[in-house]
Amino acid sequence: MFKTKRIYRIFVVFSCVFALLLQVGCKSDNTGESFSDSSNTLIDIENTQNKTNYDKEIYSSEYVSIICNSINKDKIEFSVSSKLNNNSISVLIDRVALDGKVPIEKYNENCWIEVEPGTTAIAEFGADINYTDHHYLTACISVYSNNKEIENIDIINFNLGGNVNEEYDEPKGKLVYDSSALGITFCGADEKGIRLRINNKMEKSANIAFEKQFTVNNKEYDEFVTAMTIPALSISDYYFDIYEFNPDFNSDDIEKFECSGKVYDNKEIENFEIDSSKEIVSYTEPETNSEITESSKERVDETETNQTSAVYDAYIEASTLTRGDLTITDSGRHEYNDLCLSDRDDEWVNSSRNKSGTVEAGALYRSIAAILEGFYELKMIYGSWAVNTFPLIFGIEKPDTWEECKKYVDNASTFITNEDSWMSILKKIEQLSCVEGNFDFKNYEFNFKINDLSLAAEEMGITETMLGYSLARLKELAPETKFVGNTYSFSLSLDF
Repeated sequence: MFKTKRIYRIFVVFSCVFALLLQVGCKSDNTGESFSDSSNTLIDIENTQNKTNYDKEIYSSEYVSIICNSINKDKIEFSVSSKLNNNSISVLIDRVALDGKVPIEKYNENCWIEVEPGTTAIAEFGADINYTDHHYLTACISVYSNNKEIENIDIINFNLGGNVNEEYDEPKGKLVYDSSALGITFCGADEKGIRLRINNKMEKSANIAFEKQFTVNNKEYDEFVTAMTIPALSISDYYFDIYEFNPDFNSDDIEKFECSGKVYDNKEIENFEIDSSKEIVSYTEPETNSEITESSKERVDETETNQTSAVYDAYIEASTLTRGDLTITDSGRHEYNDLCLSDRDDEWVNSSRNKSGTVEAGALYRSIAAILEGFYELKMIYGSWAVNTFPLIFGIEKPDTWEECKKYVDNASTFITNEDSWMSILKKIEQLSCVEGNFDFKNYEFNFKINDLSLAAEEMGITETMLGYSLARLKELAPETKFVGNTYSFSLSLDF
């Protein structure tokens, strides 16, 4: 199995490090996701052309704490602090994407650093960066101790708080492979070699391995086999360096390019074959049996953009929390923004098995469900009930009387509940006018699309944030999902 590290790094890292890379297995999961936007941290734009300071903690576990210090024109700088008392650790900043795209990388020896126990060291991801001001950061990071990988971190769409800036435009090219997991565009050749644009559509980092051999104009090249890692929900270029093996090669002479490979994490996900002479049709989600209304068609046209939605932001927030994002109450319970975790979620956060310090995606939903349950039990002290969380759930200030409030809670409690919660959410979604698809509750098969997330939240009588938290609860079922602009697709088949 191939270890997914950048090729040029192989020739400069010490031989012992190279041996370690060959021994380490593929990336296995995304339990290290993080989304801990510290709204009180100011972004200091010292020079919008050269450097932007962020100073935000993007990840924390029992082993390390990682802070994004700054984005510079030639690197992204991180502070990595070891939480171990005895042994040193090695940390590799493997790949980083900014607002969904991996910038053009350049070698920086500080991408792999040693951190002594209880100390902090600076790690750097080298790249040619066009914009130092960015909104989202996504990264793949590995932590080693005693020549063993102890933590595999996927940081997905961490909110830096800046503006969305795309590092480069989509190139003109030919779509040569597309699936629910991966898209590959053939972009021809330039001074660096044959260029592929690879889109990882999954909510986890993907390892892409290209197999011996590939052909250019029917001539075989098999001098090397290589692989790369692409962060979750990110796009990256890959080059086949023909010039290294054929110095007389002319990029204008390319008539046909063919190669094959596979996508994998700890197991093989899918195989692919590429033929530049054959352009394919874009992958589409499986069709449903329901007809879409004219009004819904109009909403799809209006919302299918590259913009994210408030529902999506809340979904990412809820599904990528870590222990480091939580505070501890005087009673020793974990909470997030005044939402106290349930016994189940608090137990998982404290569990010795939870080495990455993850928080389950439905934790915030369950906390709010418990608050709504308390409405009926705490009628006598209604004045102090849910003062801060009521606007979060319903988007309005809490009514003056228990009786006025009851109609809101009665409705929400039908689908924000700790009893049969996922079934209750799906039954509510099925009733919405902006939803099309199949809901087979008898056979536990679901395939649907919400064509207007804003309208869905309105019809449900909740905020878009609360809808995002509810969809994060459904994520625990491991469905296939996709957000596009203001729409959301869901596919799931359960076998009980």
